[in-house]
Amino acid sequence: MMGGTGNNNSRFSMLVKCPKCNAECHEEDSQTYECPKCGHQEPTDYGKVRTFLDENGNATAMEIARATGVPIGKIHSFLRNGRLEIPEDSDTYIECKRCGTDIRYGKYCPECANILKKELQDAFDLGTVGAVPKHNTGKMQFLNRDTRNQYTYDNISSYYKL
Repeated sequence: MMGGTGNNNSRFSMLVKCPKCNAECHEEDSQTYECPKCGHQEPTDYGKVRTFLDENGNATAMEIARATGVPIGKIHSFLRNGRLEIPEDSDTYIECKRCGTDIRYGKYCPECANILKKELQDAFDLGTVGAVPKHNTGKMQFLNRDTRNQYTYDNISSYYKL
């Protein structure tokens, strides 16, 4: 596996206590925890994996897990999130979650990602997005086609944050 790029969202980081002073460490970057009290730094799981790959070159997930102590499930999540990639000439790959084809990183192959993107766009077709009522009369009526057509993709997509 090779190191990839990607952003780490510290909201999902585990609480880490400083081994020197027991204060709560904060994630300095995606590779390091730093103690605000004493300045001690500890590598994150991603930092351990990244350092191992930088020093040893490509390795299997099992080799990385054994050498770093990072759980294999966490290594797989790094692959799924695009933070690591499997080299082109590898014997094993991960599978697309939709069709099962081999991929080097991520969740979906390019073909399935395009299909899912189109399905999501189709789900927000103007005919399926309803208007928000201005007041509640409690009575049903036929949809006025002229009224329905006043909604454009732009104002609906901004309303639904598309």
